[in-house]
Amino acid sequence: MIKLSQIKGTKRKLMPSDFKPELATLVKEVPQDSGWSYEIKFDGIRVLCFIHEGEASLITRNGKDWSKKFPAVAKAAAHFKLKNAILDGELVALDKNGISRFQLIQNVLELGESAPIYYYVFDLPYCDGYDLSAVPLETRQSYLKQLFQNMPSNAAIRFSEPLEGEGSKILTKACDLKLEGIMAKRKHSPYSNKRSDDWIKIKCSQRQELVIAGFTDPAGSREYFGSLLLGFYDENDHLIYSGRVGTGFNRALLKHIYQKMQPLVQQDNPFYKLESIPEVRHAHWLRPVLVGEIEFTEWTHEGRIRHPSFKGLREDKAANEVKVELPKALSEIKRK
Repeated sequence: MIKLSQIKGTKRKLMPSDFKPELATLVKEVPQDSGWSYEIKFDGIRVLCFIHEGEASLITRNGKDWSKKFPAVAKAAAHFKLKNAILDGELVALDKNGISRFQLIQNVLELGESAPIYYYVFDLPYCDGYDLSAVPLETRQSYLKQLFQNMPSNAAIRFSEPLEGEGSKILTKACDLKLEGIMAKRKHSPYSNKRSDDWIKIKCSQRQELVIAGFTDPAGSREYFGSLLLGFYDENDHLIYSGRVGTGFNRALLKHIYQKMQPLVQQDNPFYKLESIPEVRHAHWLRPVLVGEIEFTEWTHEGRIRHPSFKGLREDKAANEVKVELPKALSEIKRK
C-alpha cells in the first residue's frame, strides 16, 4: 500500500477541529468530456466521520453528533485502524432492492423503524497527520479504496465506487432504477470546503428542501393535519410561500409531524407578504424551524411547486439556510 508521504500534494498538518464539506452545484445535464468521474447520488444524509485516536464521531452538516444514533457505523470505522482522519460520505437506508431511500432513513430516525443502514464513503480529505485537500480527487479515491481492503464485507461502512462509462448513459440507468440521480466530479480537482463547480449533481426528478411554516386542518377521514405550508428564504432573508404538500404521509408520519409542530404554533403568519388565498385562509402558523424534503414536477411562474410529495423531515438542515436551488446550464460552469 502506498504511503501518504509518497502522495504528491499531501501536507503535514494537525487535523482541523472545524471542517466544512464540499458541496455540489445542481446542473441540468451531464458533462460529455472525459475529465469527470461519476458516482451514484445517494438519497440519504450527508455526514462527516471524524476519527480521533481511533474513535469515530458522525457529524451532520449542521453540527449534530449522530454517533449514538448509528453505533454500528461508528464501530465499523475502527476497522480502518486510523489514528486520525476525516471521511466524507452519506448515511443511507437501503430498500429490498439495495436502493437508498431518504424516506426509509427518515422512518428510522423519526419513527424508530428498522432498515439496513450503511455509510457510503466517497472522499478522504485528511488522514493520519496529512492534509489531502490539495491532492487530486482520483488519487484521494484510489488511496481511500486501498483502506477498504481490510474492511469486512458485512461492515456498516462501504466504499462509494466511481462508475465506469459514459455520463449520459449512467444517468439514464440511474433514473431507470429510480435513483435520485448521479454526481459528476472533476478527476483532478482538490477538495474545497464550500459549494463548488468541481462537484456537480444531476437529478432524475425535482427535489428541494423547504421550510414548514404552517398547516391546514384535516378533512374527511384524515387525522392530524391536511397539508403542510411550505416556503424558502430569498436573498433578503424573507420567508417566501412556495405552496403546500398533502401527499407522501402515512398515519404514523402524520401523527409524528403533528406532534413536532404543536410546540411551534404561533399567531403570526411567518411568510413575507403572503396574499390572501383560500388554502391559507384558516391556516395554523408555525415558528419556521422544521425542514422537509419535497419531490415535485416543476416550479410554476408564481414560484409555487407543482404536484409535490413529502419525502421526510431534514434533521440535518437549518431552516434559515433553505434557499431555492435551480439547476445551472453546463455553460455556466467554469471550464478548468
